[in-house]
Amino acid sequence: MGLETKCHARVDDGSGKIREADATVLLETDELIVRGDARVRVPRASIEKVAVRAGKLTITAPPNVVTLSLGDAADKWKKKIEEAPKPLIDKLDVQLLGLLSKDSRMSVAELANSLGVARNTVQSRMKRMESNGLLTGFRPNLNLPEVGIPIQAFVGLELEQGKISAVARSLTELPEVIEIHATTGREDLLVRVATSTHAALQKLAEQIVSLPGVTHSTTTIALTNPLPYRIQPLLEHLTNDAGWGRSTAFPRQQD
Repeated sequence: MGLETKCHARVDDGSGKIREADATVLLETDELIVRGDARVRVPRASIEKVAVRAGKLTITAPPNVVTLSLGDAADKWKKKIEEAPKPLIDKLDVQLLGLLSKDSRMSVAELANSLGVARNTVQSRMKRMESNGLLTGFRPNLNLPEVGIPIQAFVGLELEQGKISAVARSLTELPEVIEIHATTGREDLLVRVATSTHAALQKLAEQIVSLPGVTHSTTTIALTNPLPYRIQPLLEHLTNDAGWGRSTAFPRQQD
């Protein structure tokens, strides 16, 4: 995007501290950077509101509120910020999710301390990800063999035309069914199941193939799980160029 200017900047960081000074301001694809004594970085992912009044551009990105005295250029900057693609998450979000995936019981204070940011920043990030549907809850990660359910398998189902929804509803009535995916190719559904014994798995497979709308099934037993379900490396890869995302002051040596 590449806008740059010099103007007066006022930064309210949400802690009661207000920094106000002449500054160099850069508008990049993934963040707004204010250099100088009012130094701050505002990631695009954290911006909730942009407003112009009397030549002043106010950017609300919790916990920060940044006001730039841009004069006639304020509307141009507002338009540029609003038209730029807004990333759903940035590196700070990914680090926050990484900590929660390891220990979902960490408090806001512990998360903030580990990440080196204010508690308000952690709270606003979590609230935004929850309201956007990115974070849908905190669930226990159970070790099924340890609770007496050592057998897992994947059941591929071929269905009659137009029966996907009906069969999926029937499958949800079976407690051993733990996941269902609609797929392309020969099979219409891929069903993940878990049972306590091989005999129970055979009985379940017979139940599934007898469901109305199912024409053929193929059952594949999982022997081991070399790589459990994970998303952290993918998120880190996707946000590699998304900006650090810390709406906090620059260290002075970076001026």
